Amino acid sequence: MNYELSGGFIKNAMLQALSLSVGRARLHKSKDVKREEDCFDTETERHQHTLSEIESVLSRVEISSDDIHLACKLQIRGRLADASSTKYDFVMQNESEELAGQNLDDIICSSDVKTRLQNLVNFEKARKLLTSQWGFGGESSMSTSVLFAGPSGVGKKASVTAISRELGRPIHVIESSDFLRVGISKLANRIKEKFRDAQNAGAILVIRDAEVLIHPEMWKVNASSSVRAVTSQLISNLSSFSGLVVLLATILDSAAFESDALPAQLQHILRLVVKFESPDESQRVQLWQKLIPKQTPVDKTLITNKNLMLMSRKWNTFVARDIKRAILDAAARAAMRPVSERLIRSDDIEWASKQVQARKTETLRSMRAAASSMFS
Repeated sequence: MNYELSGGFIKNAMLQALSLSVGRARLHKSKDVKREEDCFDTETERHQHTLSEIESVLSRVEISSDDIHLACKLQIRGRLADASSTKYDFVMQNESEELAGQNLDDIICSSDVKTRLQNLVNFEKARKLLTSQWGFGGESSMSTSVLFAGPSGVGKKASVTAISRELGRPIHVIESSDFLRVGISKLANRIKEKFRDAQNAGAILVIRDAEVLIHPEMWKVNASSSVRAVTSQLISNLSSFSGLVVLLATILDSAAFESDALPAQLQHILRLVVKFESPDESQRVQLWQKLIPKQTPVDKTLITNKNLMLMSRKWNTFVARDIKRAILDAAARAAMRPVSERLIRSDDIEWASKQVQARKTETLRSMRAAASSMFS
């Protein structure tokens, strides 16, 4: 149940596992027997020796559970690669995303968030068993709509990418603006088309910029007809989608965000709300350690536990995205020095972090201004 593969992928996985086992047996054989290919007098003797070697290798072939697990993972990677090459946009846009493309265990977040994400993955892995054998209705009765809410750059999109890898499903990304800028006459077909595309491909449907869709003003009784049409179609399609839908909402003040304050219609349809917080001190230390590439030349004093702790405390508003940008800016600064001095030093991090902090402050000011004027 850990790998949701169809018949063809299962067959390929078993063949892959067999290949891994045979390769291991051949390697074992090559260590035990010294090949002496020039000592045979006739082709018959050479042929008999080859047959003997094949029999010896085959006698050592034993498919292990590790072979099967690795083969299944390779099949999932192949399926994701095939999906990303189709006409649909299945690749999460990671132009500024941190820690993308990792597994769930690699995501740096609170234990509560990690538990919620793992429970979500477990539920999705159990979906077919629950619907096909355990009598919990058809796929259409098992829609899973979840909301990931939190500040920008704290790992919401990275978590979706990790879930995609865990489940072996591609990602189909759409923007909330796709719903809002379409006329009422075309709205229903537009939303159905987006959901249908993801449904047909067995993809995780991700709705970005969902802070607009969850805003209370969108759900007021006296809202405009166009707004009511959007919310009505959204609820209808979320309810009937037989798969996983993730709404990504950027919340400037996550501490003030409460799921109980969401519109009642959404609370009814959402199976899970995950609130992502800015990283705490220990998590920032982990991020500084993780986001410096191993091949990057770094002053050894920079990456001591003591110095990392100091960096974490000084730049205590930084999230993963800020840390990654600071490291990149520091590396670019170090790269412009003479070859003998090309390594990241503490003063590079200090300079780069100040630049990031200035940009961060300006960005937050602009986002707050945009949020306050959105429904005014």
